[in-house]
Amino acid sequence: MSSTSVALVERFYAAVAAGDPTTALEILGRHVDWHEAPGMPYAAEHPYHGAREVAEHVLGPITADIDALALVNRELIDLGASVVVVGRYMGTAVPLSFRAAALNNRLGVPATAGAPSGLSQEEAGALMV
Repeated sequence: MSSTSVALVERFYAAVAAGDPTTALEILGRHVDWHEAPGMPYAAEHPYHGAREVAEHVLGPITADIDALALVNRELIDLGASVVVVGRYMGTAVPLSFRAAALNNRLGVPATAGAPSGLSQEEAGALMV
């Protein structure tokens, strides 16, 4: 993993935070495998493959379901085969009007690739505030 991979992960999160799905999906590319944590609202039996599935099953629904979605990353840790992002997702759920936050995500980016290989929420949890 290189600082280029960390920068790519930072660009992805910045694009999502800025409400720029086009850039976020371009960063993910066609080959990304996105793993949602079991029990999370957008989880599926199998990972979502490619930016189109991520847009349809994760990014589209979460931006429709959560007002004022904010991604607050505290630390990006280069693990070699992946980048760990420690932080939170925060916002107000539209239908229920409660504050929600999800913690601890991992975005894997091969050092030689120009796009992430996958995202998995590991040990993610929902926090009602």
